[in-house]
Amino acid sequence: MLNWRSSLIPLLLCTTTWLGCSDDEPTPTPTPDAGVEDTQVRVKGFRRNLTASGFTEPRPEDFTQEPVQLFVEQGEALVPFTGAPGAAGEYLFTDVPDGTYYVRWGTNIIVTRNRDLDVSTNSLGRPDGQELEVEPRVDLELDGLEPWYQRSGPIGLNNPSDALQLISEERGHVADVSPGLDMTSGATSVREQGIYYASVTIGSMPRFEAERGDRAWLVQQSSREWGTPPAGQVQRYHGASRGLHLPPFSTSSDTPLVLQGTLQPLPQQQLTLDWKVSEFANLASQVHPQATLRTSSFTVFVAAHGTRNGWVGYSGDLLNVYLARNSASDVTVPMTFGNPSPSTWGLVGGLSHTFTVPATIPGEPERIITGSLYVSDEASRFTGRPLRPGLLPPRELTLDGAEGYTARTFTTGAHVIGWRHPAAGAPDAYRVRVRQMRGDAEFRTTVTAFGFYLDGDATSVRLPADVLQPGQYYFIDVGAIRAEGYDPTGKPFLISDVVTQSTAATVSGLLTVPAQ
Repeated sequence: MLNWRSSLIPLLLCTTTWLGCSDDEPTPTPTPDAGVEDTQVRVKGFRRNLTASGFTEPRPEDFTQEPVQLFVEQGEALVPFTGAPGAAGEYLFTDVPDGTYYVRWGTNIIVTRNRDLDVSTNSLGRPDGQELEVEPRVDLELDGLEPWYQRSGPIGLNNPSDALQLISEERGHVADVSPGLDMTSGATSVREQGIYYASVTIGSMPRFEAERGDRAWLVQQSSREWGTPPAGQVQRYHGASRGLHLPPFSTSSDTPLVLQGTLQPLPQQQLTLDWKVSEFANLASQVHPQATLRTSSFTVFVAAHGTRNGWVGYSGDLLNVYLARNSASDVTVPMTFGNPSPSTWGLVGGLSHTFTVPATIPGEPERIITGSLYVSDEASRFTGRPLRPGLLPPRELTLDGAEGYTARTFTTGAHVIGWRHPAAGAPDAYRVRVRQMRGDAEFRTTVTAFGFYLDGDATSVRLPADVLQPGQYYFIDVGAIRAEGYDPTGKPFLISDVVTQSTAATVSGLLTVPAQ
């Protein structure tokens, strides 16, 4: 239900940070009066969207389509309790004893002692639109480009070609609509048909409706040179340079999306990073004893309608820096980028470091397990001070009491994941993810099969018996989270709304679950 970009992605805020805090929310089922024993567990869920006019009325989740499950931890067992939908946007469990509850909704499990749980979410853009069944091709008829850079040297994220990004806060949608490889370096215009439309945000292209005022920015991401790493390879980054605010338009699966007009220069600003990459790289052994730093990146995002009370939705990149792969060299360099959004809107920066661990599946090419450290904040706070690790990864990961970093065969059934708190930096929460390698020998992808949300005091979690499936490959990712004001056991899905946060993960070895 959420991802950082992915996924990253991300589900975002209400006018105070948490959805469900305004006076217009439907009246919940009342809790028992003082002195009366409370035996209910109440789960509520509403969706709210942020638009230019403010937040929409909360829309209740339909729990009949995906019922909530409740388990109470009793000794070494998770005992199920039966519930039923209550008022709109509510799911109720009765005659539930006090204890630790595992509240399961979809692939998310919240571990809590709260009898009131809010699984509400927030999103950007009007809520009543539909997605197209087939994304259209794109025709470009554009002038006024900054002289285009088309990569001719080594392929790598640190040597990007220019790009074009379509950004719509009205629809809460971002897509890549860059011209093909035939684009000539130095060109300032493009006439090209049949370009592939690549959604960046989750889901397919939404149906734009001109009569509803649906618009978008077309932003050129220019590839700029900023230095030469020790290996001698030129380092480049993406900075927004020019933009075109398109008039309201409509889309359909039957006709191409024609983007035409003249891009104009965007006001530029400078940001200087004092990035202690080497200090992040030195944490590799805490992510996993065999881990090495693979990629490091820094991104500045638009925060539509401001960040005063949080951050709702992903609204495109303005600055995107990927260091050369495996580089652990510190970075101190100024970078420039433009910004098409109003001055009242905010900018959020994200600093990410991904570590990899080799994993072996018999008869297949070498695979990798990944763990990461991530920091986000107001973009302005990334300059004027050294950027060093704050929150460290959890320590001493265990699986059923044995060390958890060695690859092993893992049976189906219930298991216990354990860890110790980080050596420095007290977390506000933990998120434990069961990551699955899906696919076959030719192509595998890594997805989150289940995610657990726990309080920052937690040091273990039980896996229900049906989480691990026979014939599959998994690894465990235990992430410590620091995010002031975040309530993982009361309002778990609003972590993406928090502007200032840090996460640091430790990962297990590959877990092979034999076929039965």
